[in-house]
Amino acid sequence: MLTKVSIVTLRAMLIATLAGWIGGATGGRAFAAGNHYTPLPVGLATRYALFHYYQHRDLQALARFPETHEFVHPDNRLIFHKSEARFGLTENARLGFTGIMRENQGNIAARAAFELGKLEYLEGNNAAALDAFERINQMDKKLLPVYQSYHSAALINAGDSRKAATLIARMDPGIWAAYAYYNLAKSYHGKDSNMSRPLLALRVSGALNVDQGTGVDQGTGGDQGISADETARAARMELSDRIYLASGVLALQEQDNEKARNFLSKVMVNSPFAPQALFAHGLTFAEDGNYRNAIQSWYRAKKYPLTIEGVSRAHAGIAFAFLQEGNRFRAIESYLESISAYKRELRVLNKIIHTIQKIGFYQSMLRESELDRLDSFLEENINTNTPKAAYLVFLAREKAFYGKMEDLVSMEKIIALLDDHLGDLDIFQGMLTDRIKGFSKARTRIQTARYKSVLARVDKQSARIDQSRKNAARNKDFLSVASGQVQQQYQKIGYLRSRLQRIKNSQPVDRQQFKVMEEKLDRFEGLVIWRAKELFPLNMEKIEEELASLAFEVDSLEAAIRRVDDVLSIGPVSLETKLKQVAKARKKTAALKLRSSRLLVELDKELGEISIQRLKGKKEEIQTEYELARLSLARLYETIARAEHSATVEQGARQGKGSSRSEKK
Repeated sequence: MLTKVSIVTLRAMLIATLAGWIGGATGGRAFAAGNHYTPLPVGLATRYALFHYYQHRDLQALARFPETHEFVHPDNRLIFHKSEARFGLTENARLGFTGIMRENQGNIAARAAFELGKLEYLEGNNAAALDAFERINQMDKKLLPVYQSYHSAALINAGDSRKAATLIARMDPGIWAAYAYYNLAKSYHGKDSNMSRPLLALRVSGALNVDQGTGVDQGTGGDQGISADETARAARMELSDRIYLASGVLALQEQDNEKARNFLSKVMVNSPFAPQALFAHGLTFAEDGNYRNAIQSWYRAKKYPLTIEGVSRAHAGIAFAFLQEGNRFRAIESYLESISAYKRELRVLNKIIHTIQKIGFYQSMLRESELDRLDSFLEENINTNTPKAAYLVFLAREKAFYGKMEDLVSMEKIIALLDDHLGDLDIFQGMLTDRIKGFSKARTRIQTARYKSVLARVDKQSARIDQSRKNAARNKDFLSVASGQVQQQYQKIGYLRSRLQRIKNSQPVDRQQFKVMEEKLDRFEGLVIWRAKELFPLNMEKIEEELASLAFEVDSLEAAIRRVDDVLSIGPVSLETKLKQVAKARKKTAALKLRSSRLLVELDKELGEISIQRLKGKKEEIQTEYELARLSLARLYETIARAEHSATVEQGARQGKGSSRSEKK
């Protein structure tokens, strides 16, 4: 047998696993270099968590809350434990609410006490719920009606209707007050033989069922794309239908048929309570002897699934009403229609039971299956009036079954989430593998040794230039550090001097003219040397600056090459470490998915066994109705046959007497 503990344990493991690698708390973490995690700032992690909480994604919310309780505001700690309660970690939530009550005062402590009381109430621990509710001395105005409604419900469950009525009388108008008075009416109905108090409570409930808001964060709205206003409106309409149906039934019990009809006619036709209301509505006419109108109401009820209370009675009631009107032919037709409906329903039940036995409850009832192809009861609202939908609603009416079905759906979502995470991990794994391969290719393509040798040559050349600069300063070698233009001028003078000497050696020249030319070259040379001497300090300073700049560039390039070496050598190691982390996370996630899948199979098996047992019970009920309808039809045929036989005998007797008189004459 699947236990609740196994599901709770799995949920706790999922939170811890999810927090460990998708970034969150326990919490709010992101991957960093090496084997460590860097926590997100508390404020950012909390905002992530709150976003998921208000989207009703409690697993993600719990995984992203900071692992320390240094929340920005105590409200966030309360929300954390509310998320635990919604996710099914009720023991953790219970301890958390108790801790907040112990450590705080005022409104936050009162809200924690309310959440604890609500948790205990929903878990069926009525005494513990009352103990928590009675610790509350003050309550936020928006949350007050919700608290009063739950507190009064716990008092009613404890049998203290008087104290509950006193508390309810102080409530402001709104849906929560309406619910409280409705619960009070049910309590009175169970105790009183006179229906005046229950009817009065229902009347007050209907008057208070007005739009006054839905309270603060009580799980209404905001989910599946449905707004809080739409959810509140639907809740008010459903409560109104409950009130009208209950009032009508009570009035019927008091034999006030006109009042009962007035209430019952107000139940919406698309309400889940419409079949019961239609049957009771027809019954009010039948009580007055107005069988024609009773038949009309019951005909409308016939179109609903036989799983709904009142529909089967409507089938039997129609034939009965026709008999009361003396219309035996229509009564026979009604019995035949009922028998046909019961046979069809028995075939449907056999099909559903067989399908659940073959492929399980989950695949049969919660996923698309061959049961979706069964004929619907009504042409309109086909999605909600198919046999599959009708029997799913029938099974879900039992609270324990509905809770297990919620666990099954929750497990399905968890498996889908784990599938998504496995896909993300596969992508991350592939990316890291590609990066590691990229480093291998980069090592082949990027040969840093070649660049190092070039830089070494540049460094040596810089050292030689620096040594020449020092020699020039020591020897006053102005020309060695002069600008390129000055050095070209000096070289050109040397070239002209050597050319003049070649001319002198190769042919006879005018000595005077040759002397003049040598003097000009000497003057030009002196001017160039003087220019070099003038610019010598400036040239030395420029060379020093250029050498310093070159040294800085060489150092920068050497540092860059070292960084490239580090990346090429350390990078793959770091990525391989991360790859191992991802592989470990993937293995753990796959194990959790396998465990979740096994729990899903166990839960599906348990739901299948329960559903088959209940469906077989329903089948026996319909089989009984089927046999009763056949028996009633047979009796009707027998009655008609006897009546016809008696009429024939009587007619024969009359004809025989007539013949005797003729013979005597």
